[in-house]
Amino acid sequence: TLLNKFIGNVEKNEEFVLSTTIQHVIGVRNGSDDKTILAGAVTDSMILSIFSPDEKTSKSGSKSLCDLIEENEIFGHSLMTTGFIQKVQHAFTNNQQSSSSSQTESTTPYHVKCGLLDIIHKLAATVDDLQPISILIPILIVLKTNEDKNIKKKSENIFIFLNSKGINAPSSESTKENDEKIQYLEEQNRIKDEETRRKDEQLQKELIEKSKETKRAEEAEEKVRIAEERARLAEERTRQADIQLRAAQDHVLLVAKQTTKPSQIPASLNSALQKMNVPQGDKGRVQGSSFVHSNERCNSTITMDPIINEGVARFEVVFNEHDGEKFSLIFKFGNCYCFASLQIE
Repeated sequence: TLLNKFIGNVEKNEEFVLSTTIQHVIGVRNGSDDKTILAGAVTDSMILSIFSPDEKTSKSGSKSLCDLIEENEIFGHSLMTTGFIQKVQHAFTNNQQSSSSSQTESTTPYHVKCGLLDIIHKLAATVDDLQPISILIPILIVLKTNEDKNIKKKSENIFIFLNSKGINAPSSESTKENDEKIQYLEEQNRIKDEETRRKDEQLQKELIEKSKETKRAEEAEEKVRIAEERARLAEERTRQADIQLRAAQDHVLLVAKQTTKPSQIPASLNSALQKMNVPQGDKGRVQGSSFVHSNERCNSTITMDPIINEGVARFEVVFNEHDGEKFSLIFKFGNCYCFASLQIE
């Protein structure tokens, strides 16, 4: 039929929604009068709402279905016998990829799992025949070890209640399949635990590295601070040394001024005429108050008279036309000699 054309692809689009709705109306109006089947027609849409990715819609569907189970036992009986338990089983094991299909089922949202466990608990507390729920016992055993406290508590409550009623896991041919599902779920939990452990280790490493970087930065700042302090102290020492040097220079100038006043220098010495003594053999000559060096390249050593034994005297020497040449002056004070080297520029 035309409706099957839109329904057959099982793709949730506008045509699929309208086609399934029309098909549902036709089925309810023209179908069986059996109350269990009719109750299933009512709960089907609620079950679809529970599996909604929208948490608010899912919780609303879960609450409505729990209320129906409590109001009329026919709805609980219908859910137990028309495939709802299998849908719950599928919801908790749908992470596996089918070996006969290339399609991969999506992971059941957390709020859907919580809503389904609430409905199973309501069924266990309301319905007389609890044997159909036994196929969920292997799943409940795994969920009891779940790290989420809410799911763990809900699973434990259902498991304890079923155990008190003598409901155990089925010993049919499906045991192997259930064992495989349990093994898969345990493996999934192990993978999640391993992933969590790796993330914790990575976070710990990052924290340690960040701590090391912070320590290195603090040590670098401390080194900079120490270097700046040393530079400041060195600058301060230099400044103090400059101050002391200037003070010493000022003191020397002051002493020099006080000891070289004209009144303290004997007038006889100020006006005394020096006599130059040329060693024998030197080819230079004395001309008035000047000593004229010979044209030969040689050193000349001359002495000056008179000899001054006391007081203060001023001695001046003028060198003409000797640019770039060096001269030495030697002064004798008692048994001590003072040597001065001059270069004419």
